[in-house]
Formats: sequence, structure tokens, C-alpha cells
Amino acid sequence: MRHRPRGPLLALLLAAATQVGACASGELQSEDCATYVQCLAARDQAMGTSTDVARFQADGACWGSIPGAEACDHACRRGLDWLRSHESGLPSACTP
Repeated sequence: MRHRPRGPLLALLLAAATQVGACASGELQSEDCATYVQCLAARDQAMGTSTDVARFQADGACWGSIPGAEACDHACRRGLDWLRSHESGLPSACTP
């Protein structure tokens, strides 16, 4: 009789298989998006606001495909450019 994994072991195996599949088909977060996320986190803390940047984070929806990653990288670059040219007194995390 074969022993079948159950409970926590099964959950661990399924989680590992999911992560391997995600890494094989996904892209890595771009440097511009890492900077954008850090910039907005610092800016939000200073201003007492909250910006939804979940899709741009390292584990966000942006990095599931090459076209998605390219679009998000472009959006992050433009977001950083806009912040740097339109807002004064940005935190150091926003400077190049």
C-alpha cells in the first residue's frame, strides 16, 4: 500500500510546485519598478497617504509575462519621471 501525503505536507508540495511554475513563466521585477514602489512607500509615509502599488511589487501581477512586464516597466519609469518633475521635496528613495 502506498503512502499518500496529507495535510501540511500536501500543502507544502502544492505550494512548491506552484512557485516553480511561476518562476519558470514569469519575469523579474524591473529596477525602475523596485524604485517606484520604494519611492511611493516613502512618499506615502511622509504624506500620511496610501498608494496601491501591489501590481508593481516583486510578487505582483506585472511579472507574469513579458508583455505585462514591459508595460509595467514603462509605467513605473513614467511614474518616476512624473513624480520627479511635478513634486518637490520627495524622499531620498525617489531620487536617481
